[in-house]
Amino acid sequence: MVQLSVLFLLPTLASLASAHIGMWTKAGFYKKDDGYEAATPLSGKGKAVWFYHSDFSKIKVDSHPSEELVPGGTFTAELACNKKWTTIGGNASNKEACPNGKEIWKSRHVKENGPEELLGCAIGISYKGLKEIKQFSDIALKDMTVVSVAQKCVVKRDTAFPMPKNMRKCPEGGCICAWFWQGSDSADEMYMTGFRCHVKDGSDAPIPEAKAPCKGKCNPSGTPQQPLIWANGELDNVKKSGSKKPGYYDDYGFSDGAQEVFGAGSNNDPNKDNKDDKKDDKDDKKDDKKDDKKDDKKDDKKDDKDKHKDRQKDKDKDKDKHNKDNNPEVKIEYTYHTNVWVYDAL
Repeated sequence: MVQLSVLFLLPTLASLASAHIGMWTKAGFYKKDDGYEAATPLSGKGKAVWFYHSDFSKIKVDSHPSEELVPGGTFTAELACNKKWTTIGGNASNKEACPNGKEIWKSRHVKENGPEELLGCAIGISYKGLKEIKQFSDIALKDMTVVSVAQKCVVKRDTAFPMPKNMRKCPEGGCICAWFWQGSDSADEMYMTGFRCHVKDGSDAPIPEAKAPCKGKCNPSGTPQQPLIWANGELDNVKKSGSKKPGYYDDYGFSDGAQEVFGAGSNNDPNKDNKDDKKDDKDDKKDDKKDDKKDDKKDDKKDDKDKHKDRQKDKDKDKDKHNKDNNPEVKIEYTYHTNVWVYDAL
């Protein structure tokens, strides 16, 4: 009977394993390199166990690989129930999240009724870099900001996460990122895979201070939000709504795609100075042309004014001449010796 029970349980355990998902990357923080441990659920565990799903002491800060995030670009994450189904596991041709349990997986998680059924997944970032912390617990929830959401997730292995346009640059040594998900048709499970990341040509926008997510759009659009933490008790920042799990969709303030949560800040384009210099040169040339035009117009006005004066003088001379010709002045003198008035025309 015992043997039969074990045999009976094996398919059930296999189906459960096929419902668990992790993110797989060379930049990932993994406790074990067994190809599966990163896909185990994290619910019901203390922060020291579940937070970033890793052991900080095993990370080589100076040499650990890093994923590049490009502002306005797209980061593609490989999500699978086992590392062997990913490119880093040697299976580049596979496109399914769980090929060995595809039908089980799709029946449990891939729905047709929209993101509320899938619950979505997210990429979050902390601007406390690996060189600034001694353990993952040094990172507070307010330090973790969701920067991208895939509402229809998980459906396939390769999942696209668009990045915000004005994403802030990372400190020296890079940032600490993480992938978050919870299954739609499962126990109260949540998943987190931490990984090292850096932002290419990031801006100097202020570092966001993320607020706890909440249902009902209580956070205004554009509010930086923390990832959904709800199945551990410790650090939970949101609760289930009855029997329904929270999810990365509009009702919780998460739009599909990039979360534009970074304020104003100049982009640190390495060619920015050259571009600015060229722009200044163009502006100077433009100003010079304006000044030249103003001077030319001023000179033209002066010439016109002088010409007008000359023409007026000529007119006055002609008028005087005309007056003299038609109305000669008369000089009157009195001659005493003759006692006669003499009139001489001038």
